Amino acid sequence: MTLIAGAAAGAAVPPRGRPRSEEADRAITSAALQVLAEDGIAAFSMEAVAHRAGVAKSTIYRRFTGAHDLLADALSTLNDGLVEPPEGASTREALVTIVEAIRVRAVEGATDRCLPQLLSQAHASPDLFEIYYDRVVEVRRSRARRVIERGVTLGDIRADVDVELLVSMFTAPMVAMVMMIPPSRRVADATTASAIVDVLLAGVAGSPATATTS
Repeated sequence: MTLIAGAAAGAAVPPRGRPRSEEADRAITSAALQVLAEDGIAAFSMEAVAHRAGVAKSTIYRRFTGAHDLLADALSTLNDGLVEPPEGASTREALVTIVEAIRVRAVEGATDRCLPQLLSQAHASPDLFEIYYDRVVEVRRSRARRVIERGVTLGDIRADVDVELLVSMFTAPMVAMVMMIPPSRRVADATTASAIVDVLLAGVAGSPATATTS
């Protein structure tokens, strides 16, 4: 059953049953992301995930109405455990933490493996790409947005900047460096986030004298 067929067939609410197993939950989520990364959206199915997770298909249907619901939930986990900027961190420190998290997630997590599939199917499955944007990308952008807005308030960043543009400028370079370049040619390392942040802050730096009041 394909993703589209699974979404259409899964209209019923999963029946109540035995208490959910956290181990099974993790296995299903991991398998869903693996199937997406290796086989693509067109081949994504409840059967494929059940086989990969080593669980019965009924176990998955007790949790999800269909393949679309399952994949949306699995994508949401790509932000689990995101490293937060340290309490009291400076604007620079907070931005470095956020940009470095993009590199670590792409290199060590499932994002690097799933994103090419999602991008290739963005037009064929726009609703799924919207879910990925809302549950993964926007969550990460909002972290940078809060830091930038606080930086404006503190006077670390000029008050006349376009915040949304600056969010993209801080996050996009690392995304491009780790997701659009073959692993054998990547040059991004643990120092890259600091370099990106320093170059951009130099161009938008404010002054404590221009700090805004909240």
